[in-house]
Amino acid sequence: MAAAGLEVRTEQLPAVTDGKEGRSCFQLDAGGRLQHFTHGGSGWEMRHKCLFDQKIDGFDAAVDSGGTVHLLGYSGGGTLYYRSFPDNNLPTRFHHDGRTITGLSCCAAADAGAEKKLHILYLCRKSSRQRWSLFHGCLGGKDTWEEQAVPECCCLTGTERAYILADSSGSITALCMHLRKKGNRLTARRLEKSTPQAAEAVILEDSPGELFPPSFLAAPDNSVHLSWQSSSGGSRYLNYARRTAAGKWEKRLKLELQLHSLAVAQLHLLRGHLLISWVDGGSLRYLFSQDGGKSWQQGKSGAVEQQPGLARYRSALLPDPAGEHLRGNYIICRGVLPTAASPGGSPAQYGNIAQGGTGDDTFMELNALDTISSYLFYRAEALQASRDDLHKKLAQKEEEAARQYSQALSRAGELEKKLGEKSMQLKEAQSLFQETIGKLQKRLQEERNSFYEEIKKIRACNKRLKNENFSLAQKMTALARKLEALEKEKEDAERKIVELQSSPGSLFGRLFQRFQGR
Repeated sequence: MAAAGLEVRTEQLPAVTDGKEGRSCFQLDAGGRLQHFTHGGSGWEMRHKCLFDQKIDGFDAAVDSGGTVHLLGYSGGGTLYYRSFPDNNLPTRFHHDGRTITGLSCCAAADAGAEKKLHILYLCRKSSRQRWSLFHGCLGGKDTWEEQAVPECCCLTGTERAYILADSSGSITALCMHLRKKGNRLTARRLEKSTPQAAEAVILEDSPGELFPPSFLAAPDNSVHLSWQSSSGGSRYLNYARRTAAGKWEKRLKLELQLHSLAVAQLHLLRGHLLISWVDGGSLRYLFSQDGGKSWQQGKSGAVEQQPGLARYRSALLPDPAGEHLRGNYIICRGVLPTAASPGGSPAQYGNIAQGGTGDDTFMELNALDTISSYLFYRAEALQASRDDLHKKLAQKEEEAARQYSQALSRAGELEKKLGEKSMQLKEAQSLFQETIGKLQKRLQEERNSFYEEIKKIRACNKRLKNENFSLAQKMTALARKLEALEKEKEDAERKIVELQSSPGSLFGRLFQRFQGR
């Protein structure tokens, strides 16, 4: 059970971004092709069926301060693919011959004009016999590439997950979820600005149970904030930790939740106030902090429709009404996304919660609740339209049912009349059938008796023939014996004749010689 939280492949979840060209959605289809949807006044429209012109195994997206959306995909065979929007450039490939890649995460630099525009974390190994290592790569201007292994992140199992973000000063922070035999570990470390070197890791949680994918963001004051869910001993927990502007990590919250809660902790920054929301059954609950995460207050819950699936949401560095910015956010969300089969479907409502609300800051709790509820407005309007359409269809169905019922009644009389006629015909046929069966049975009995008489006669004749055959056999035996006696007498007579012929002194011999002399 320890590894269940790590089985969520975040690099394969759909990604929704808010950039220079508005809202976009990127998702892998069943064949591993990365699809691109954009949202306009008429709903979602598909822009590309395959952004990288071939199958990939995972991807990540990031939005820089200029609103450019950066996309990075990978194939397990060792190739990275890069593309950006609205540049709409062709995919750039970085080959890693002989190596296998998995678990990709990327972030854009705080400054859109930075020398290193994109930072990447990924797991890599040279062969199936080797262990995995965590690499930090940097994509620079003119698509130059450099990488280096992260210290102390080698000999991994490949089930780890790594996430990366940039703060307002340009520093890079890496979050790693490690699978261990006795449980799971969540660590954080800062990567140096100039070279891909790593500082010492800070352990944020050692859990004997499950760890679920985190949401995190970098605030304008250079602090980093992180929320996630975990489980231990049959209980579910909501966790929050922050890294201060001075670079110190603090874990400020661990709240026990209902076990059936959706294992996603969404983290948002609204006018400088932090907000963590989660779904508990049919309710959307949240906590808010007005002091940068040092203390938290319980907000009011609101009803929310359960929606299947998870997705990632990332926005540009947009100014809010107070002049602050939302930087480097990475949020795991839930909801319905566009599909290739219905590209004009309802818009995903991920971004609205992070765009700020209206009203007096004095009533932060009410404003936060209004902000959370704002992304339900579209669902409510759609539900109302669906209900009106359903009532119209029900009225049409009732009218159709009444007409069909009237027709059914008129047809019922005809069917009953035909049924009576068929019943009389069946009775007559049954009587005729029974009479025919009786005649056949009587004839069959007569034929059977006649057959038995013939059998008796044949048996008596056979017995008589057997007796006569036996008598004839006896007679033939007696005749054979007589014939044998006659044959013997004949042989004796012929022998005597020969003897008499050969005897000259006998009368018969002289007669025979005289007869021959003539």
